[in-house]
Amino acid sequence: MSCLADKIKFKGHVNIEPDTYEQFMLLVDCVIGRVLPGLSSLDLADTVFTSDAFDEKEHPVDVAEDILNGDTIGQMALESFLGGE
Repeated sequence: MSCLADKIKFKGHVNIEPDTYEQFMLLVDCVIGRVLPGLSSLDLADTVFTSDAFDEKEHPVDVAEDILNGDTIGQMALESFLGGE
């Protein structure tokens, strides 16, 4: 789990296993919204194959971090959110 996972908590639980792809993407977008309020994965230059990530049971926080790192503005916001780590 990443540094981002340490900062993001889903009501105290980070071990979330969504049942559907739609639930998975809601969690991914929730994380992105915490880093970039008002934005979602649809607003970023997304090069992550999210359906593959869902099928491979990747954690939503890790997928959100990959999406943020794939976008210039997302990457800068993530660095700021993490405190310059």
